[in-house]
This record gives sequence, C-alpha cells and structure tokens, in this order.
Amino acid sequence: QAFRDACEKQEAFEKAVREEGRRTLEWLEKENRTAVVLVGRPYNAFSKTANMGVPRKFASHGVAIIPYEFLPHDDEEVERTMYWSYGQSIMKSLKYVKRYPRLFPVFISNFGCGPDSFIQHFAGFTMGSKPMLYLELDSHTADAGIGTRVAAFLDIVSGYARLGEQEPVDRGFRQAEFIISNGKPCVRSSAGELVSAYDPRVTLVFPSMGKMNTEAAAAAARMIGFNAVAMPPVDDRVRALGKCFTSGKECSPAVFTVGALMDYSSRLHKKKRNDEIMLFFMPTTNGPCRFGQYNIYMKALVNMLGIEDVAVFSLSAANGYGGVGNRFLTSAWQGFVISDVMRDIRSVLNVLAEDKSDALRRFDEEWQKLLDAMDRGYTATWRALKKTAEALGGIKINGDPRKLPKVLLTGEIYVRSDELSRRGIEDAYADEGIMVKISDSTEWIYYTDWHYLNRIAGNGHSWHDALTGKVFRKHLARAILRRDTTSRAFVRGRLKLWFEESVDKKARRILERSGLVPLTPHKIQDVVATGGFFIRPALTGEAILTAGSAKLVFEDHSTDNFCGVILIGPFNCMPTGVAESVVKPYARQQGIPYLTFETDGGPMPPNLRSQVEVHILRSKIYAAEHQPGPRAQ
Repeated sequence: QAFRDACEKQEAFEKAVREEGRRTLEWLEKENRTAVVLVGRPYNAFSKTANMGVPRKFASHGVAIIPYEFLPHDDEEVERTMYWSYGQSIMKSLKYVKRYPRLFPVFISNFGCGPDSFIQHFAGFTMGSKPMLYLELDSHTADAGIGTRVAAFLDIVSGYARLGEQEPVDRGFRQAEFIISNGKPCVRSSAGELVSAYDPRVTLVFPSMGKMNTEAAAAAARMIGFNAVAMPPVDDRVRALGKCFTSGKECSPAVFTVGALMDYSSRLHKKKRNDEIMLFFMPTTNGPCRFGQYNIYMKALVNMLGIEDVAVFSLSAANGYGGVGNRFLTSAWQGFVISDVMRDIRSVLNVLAEDKSDALRRFDEEWQKLLDAMDRGYTATWRALKKTAEALGGIKINGDPRKLPKVLLTGEIYVRSDELSRRGIEDAYADEGIMVKISDSTEWIYYTDWHYLNRIAGNGHSWHDALTGKVFRKHLARAILRRDTTSRAFVRGRLKLWFEESVDKKARRILERSGLVPLTPHKIQDVVATGGFFIRPALTGEAILTAGSAKLVFEDHSTDNFCGVILIGPFNCMPTGVAESVVKPYARQQGIPYLTFETDGGPMPPNLRSQVEVHILRSKIYAAEHQPGPRAQ
C-alpha cells in the first residue's frame, strides 16, 4: 500500500510539473521571450550545491530557466542504442528544445561522468547550429568563470535569435553503411551501390584490441572470404590522432579505436584501389559500459567529416552476428582461445627462457604459422597447433612454469590486452623472475554467454543452477514437447557454451604438450560466485569479474603460486573504480600485494614507476613466504 501511495504521489508531482511547464511555454509565446532549459542528471543539474548556482545566474540576467522535466518530451523519438535512462531523458528533451525556437539548452555535467563524455557529442550533433551551453562542474570550478560563460552564451543566443535558424547546406554526401541483405552481409557505398561484404573492393579493418587477438580475428574473417586486415598495436601516433577527434573525456579505448579508424581512413583508404570500401570492425554491447557507444560515435564522426565509403561493422545477436554465420564465430572463438594460451606461454618464455631473444623469435615464428593455418580453416588450425606445441617444447627453459611466481593483471578487458596501455609493465616483473598473468580475453565472452543462460533460467535459480544438467534437461524437455521458445533459446545457449568449453579444453590440452602452459583457468561460474563476496551478481559488468578473479587466485585451493594483483583500467573507468573500491581493502586486509594501474596510454609517470618497484619487491617477499598450498581466505 505504501508503494502504491508513493507511485500515486510521484505521478501527481510529474503531472503538476508538466502543467507548470505548459503554462510557462504559453507565457513565453505570449510575451515573445526566450528561455533556457536546464538539462542534466537531476542530482547535479537541479541541486543548488552541485550546479554552482547556474539557474540564479541566468535569472539575474532576467532570463527564465526551465528544468527539462517540465517539458512534454515523452513522445520524442530516441535511438535504441541510447541504453542509459538519464541519457534517454536528456536526448528527448534536447530534441524537443531543438524544435522549439524560444528554448535554448544548458547541459550541466560533472567531472568524470563517463556517460556524459558521449552524450555531450550526441547532444551537439542533435542541436546542430542552435546554441547550447555545456558546463562541466565540480567543487573546484571558479564562480567567476561560470558567470562569464553564462553571459557569453546569452550574447550568442541573442545573436542567433535575430538571425534565426539557418537552413542546413546539402553537402551531397551519402554515408556508407553496413546492412544485411537476404541474410548476407553487405555494404551500401556512398554512391548508393549495394556491395557484398566479401567483394574484393571491401576491406574489413580490425582495430588493435591486443596484437594476437586482433590477428586471430582477422584470420578467421579471411577464412570465410573477407578481405580482412589487422591494424598493428596502437602507438603514440595513433593515440595522438584519436585525441584530435575526441574530447579528452572519453575512456582511452575509445580514443585508441577512433585513432585507428582515422589512421586507416586517412593514410591507407583508397590508396591501393580507388573503389575501396572500408568496413571498420567495432563490436557493441547494451551497456552499462561506454563501450556500446563507440560504434555510434564513430558513425556520427564519419558522417560529420563526410568520409566517403567508410562504414562501421558491429556484431550482435540483434543483427544475427552480421550474417557471417557459424564458421566465422567458431573459428574466431578458436583463435581467441589459442591466443590467450599463447600469450601465457610467451609470458613464461619472457621469464624462464635460457636465451630470451631467441625464444621470443621462435615464438613469433610459430605464431605466424598458426595465423597462416587460421586462414585455411578450423581443422587446419588444430593440425598446426600440434606442430606448434612440439616446436615450442624444444625451447630450453630454467624452471617449472607452474611453480613460477605469478602476478595477476586483471581489470578492464581492452587496456589489459593492449600493449600501449600496459606500457611494458610485464617486462619489469619478468626481469625480477615474476610472470604477469593477463586475464584471458575469453573471460568476457564466457561471462556474457553464461549471464544470458542465467537470465533465461529465472525462477529463482542460483547463479550455479543454470549450468547444471537438471535445469538443462528441464528446458530440453520443454523445447521438444512444448516447443517453448524460451527453452529453445536456453538449449541453444547451453550447447554454445559447451562447444566453447570443449574448444578451450582441446586447445589447452594440445599446448600443454609444450610444457609451457603455466596454469589452468578458473570456470566463469566460480569467478562470479567468488566475486559475489564483494558485489551482487545481479550487478552485471566487468567489476564482478575483476573482483572475483583477484580473490579466487588467492583462495585456499589455489596452487598456481600467485603473489600479487595488478588492477588496470582506463582513467575514470567506473567499473574499474567499483572493483578497486572492494579489492584494494580486501588485499590490504589479507596482506596481498596490490597495485592500481590507471592508464590513458601515456608514458608511465614517475610515481607509478615507484609504486611498481615497491609492488615487485612485495610480490617477491610474498612468493618467498607463501609456497603453493594454503592461501588467505
């Protein structure tokens, strides 16, 4: 009853503010006046402390200011890709303001707001030539500076009101786009021609997301007929280029991938053939991480710059994984698993090889042979992998990889895989006899598949139950006897997960013959269950994986000889911050050497280098005091 009463009060309040907004709009029309609409998250835009008195500053100039919640914007269309609820409200209100000539928006944000780093761009694209004031505030913002910007904005509004809305100039530009036609992947060129994505004119470009992962994905794409290329690892030049086309508020993976897009389009696109169509690979998600906005921003950027014959290609369940079929998905998964294990092997050689330079040279040769096999297909890759295991087994090492002291590098999936973001931190540990184990890239894929099954299972099942035979048999029976669509989806998802696990086990079993595989990975359900010690599993995202893996490797049953944890993430990454808030105090309590590595891809600052040196020393002491066996609980 209390809840129903509260809902009624809230509905009455919302009705009252909309009525007040209607009266205000009528008054503006009658008096021939303009007004400012206050846009942003209510907890900072409407708080007199957080908004630094911005509404009063406008009022002191005799300008009416209206909170965006007063506007009747519910019927405005908003893109489905805007998965943040406040983002939807903000974009709806801006679309309403854009159409209403007497209203001008003031968008109030705060320092470090991840979603607003992208919403700011989309707001600008929506408003076009109509003035909008964007204020990023915090407790250190100078009051005088705010007053100056308010006055300047009102001058611009006054000039705009005199000139009126200018008709946009027709550029004659048509943006290329990726589409599915008759179940097949195609590209609509800037000339309007429908071209198969497998056409030699189309180049599928994979931005670097870790050298080996990217090369494996490109090889899988070539295997099914794409003209695919893997961009090299990001360097300082590409990083600087990405900064030219971003605001500096986005997370570093966005900067790097935008830099890769602009690097290829400006330096390589149409250089070999004039009719080349660039198809830029950029995955997507449904939030809450900003990653799902990358491809949306890239499309808007290409359109704004008028770059011809450049389209963005995103795989998702919604578009049938781009129509590429199971051959690509199975081969790509095979490549990801192999690249994860090979990365571990390289880390072992970096520490234990008698002749490190020769060992790494031979490793690179074997990896290239694997890529050549991936180009030929799934079966050829398995045959090549057996030869690779035999060849790597001939490299002389000093010590047992399983007894090697290890530090776990976990955190945000992109930066932990990206060579520039890591800035060679693994080499500093290798020089001191410690292997840096980078969390597998397949971890996130396992997690999304497994979370999908848990969501379908429902009915109060625990996070372990969805993977048991009992639940599977129940859904299998429903799928067969009742033709239940939900149960069919569950069965398909569970079979997919079984396939992924079987490929993972096979790849590791083959490469273990080399004697260089340092450990056995933990199951995803164990990672999530352990992370549940810190974070409710219902709070989905990378944070629970980071926290769970950091704790799990130090559980009492672990024999992998871990002696420290590094948590890496982009600057101002919220999931990384959430994980740090729970892992850091736990590590301190248990005496586990811990280091936070917040990166934007720039050179490692001196204070962080000092922290790394201290962490290496603490990790060596921990390794000496804790042989494989009981661990902290």
